[in-house]
Amino acid sequence: MPHSDNKMGRWGAVSYIVGNIVGSGIFIVPGSMLQNTGSVGLFLIVWLLSAAVATLGAYCYCELGTSIRRSGGDFAYLTHVRWNAIAFMFMSIGCVLIYPLMLAIQAETTAEYTVQAFRQLQNFSSPFQNSKWEAMSLVNAFFAGLFSYDGWDVLNFGAEEIENPKRTMPFAILSGMFCVTSIYIVSVFKVKK
Repeated sequence: MPHSDNKMGRWGAVSYIVGNIVGSGIFIVPGSMLQNTGSVGLFLIVWLLSAAVATLGAYCYCELGTSIRRSGGDFAYLTHVRWNAIAFMFMSIGCVLIYPLMLAIQAETTAEYTVQAFRQLQNFSSPFQNSKWEAMSLVNAFFAGLFSYDGWDVLNFGAEEIENPKRTMPFAILSGMFCVTSIYIVSVFKVKK
């Protein structure tokens, strides 16, 4: 275990969460969510629900991180319960499929934004006009919203490095998710068609 002088404190943990969540999702997700919801009002509701689900997931990981004090996140928890084969598959799928696909999505979005640099701002005068309430549209918008909060579990990858984890982790999760959600909601006003 590292020396206590090297451990991450409250604000370091908050910064760690915010820095890992805010990324390409803020550029990739809004257009897709707006297309699936059809209105700014429904878009905001789905965005806030995504934040709530991501925060609840982060609190579940917080419980794991304070109960199983090992760095490594999912892999550490699966090996802790001796599910080594599942841990190997989980990590392999992440390395071979999930992470490369996320990079491909980011590359495609960068190319799209480079080609279409300027778009009209979304009309906020009637926020629920043209809302799409079909289940599949809402599910697609919700998954896009959850993608933008990917990284909420990152604090657990360094669980051993956190000072007073039972207090620091819940504080960092709540503060970090509040910061990220605030940034995302403010960014809605920059959503372009």
